[in-house]
Amino acid sequence: MKKNNYDLPIMMIDTMEITTPTYITGTYPFLSHDSSRRMTMDDGITPKYKYRVNPSKTFLDISTFKGYSQALNQILQLTSFTNPVKTRIDFAFDFYGVDYEQTGKRNKLLLLLLANKYDLHNRYQSFDMLTTEQKTLRVSNQSIEIEAYNKILQEPNSCIGCRVEFRSKRLYDDTDEDNKELRELDKWLERMGSALTAENFNCLVHQLTNNIIERYIKESTERNFDKMAFLYKYEDYIFTSRQFKDICSCMGYSRPDKQLTKYRKKYGGAEFFSLREMRDYTLIFKAAADKFAIECAAQNCG
Repeated sequence: MKKNNYDLPIMMIDTMEITTPTYITGTYPFLSHDSSRRMTMDDGITPKYKYRVNPSKTFLDISTFKGYSQALNQILQLTSFTNPVKTRIDFAFDFYGVDYEQTGKRNKLLLLLLANKYDLHNRYQSFDMLTTEQKTLRVSNQSIEIEAYNKILQEPNSCIGCRVEFRSKRLYDDTDEDNKELRELDKWLERMGSALTAENFNCLVHQLTNNIIERYIKESTERNFDKMAFLYKYEDYIFTSRQFKDICSCMGYSRPDKQLTKYRKKYGGAEFFSLREMRDYTLIFKAAADKFAIECAAQNCG
């Protein structure tokens, strides 16, 4: 993917979790409920229930905060939830006109930077075992989660190549439910800014380099080991040209610059990112978030 050659993603709150003492027996297209997901909170006596809520299934336009709020109000009116608390909010950013693999390495770096900054030790990448297609990248802990996934595989007619979701979980504070979504969205923008520092960037790259060198030490003892093939195998974890050259030096190459040229001639690619380019990338999430909330700001919502 050419740097910055993509349209602004569309942001929405597509999925959320609502916790309430109300037990719903009816069926709604925007609601799913598992009766086994009963929990006890607050006074230790009153049962509360978790519902997975999809504002998009109200068929209202939820691409702005105003539209989302209208959809949520409709849901609350139809269900008659008492004391609803938004205990999970998923902020979705949909990329059109670009496929998942084109954004994959850039998103992987972003997720790893966030994971490194916020100690998110659950880190996953998945592939379809039959087609070998890449499916998802995800980092998480109990309170926050970020996932970039191949949306076109999930919904072939959606025209969404990639969706990146920032998920706020375990939001049991109910002191200001009206402003909770925008507060959590601001937290995600702040987290991205905090993760995109020179210290965090260099720390992550250093860790990745050491991990690849450890793999090299182990795998280089194998029969018919090929150094160039090894670099290709782990290219998806090499994010800067300096990192590539440092790895080549540790592998015994005396001319790392020359080796990079040879590598690109043989395999092509070798997509690298600077800290500045990653900061520019996070700006599109901020711009999409601003576009989502602009009507709310104009009307002094909350």
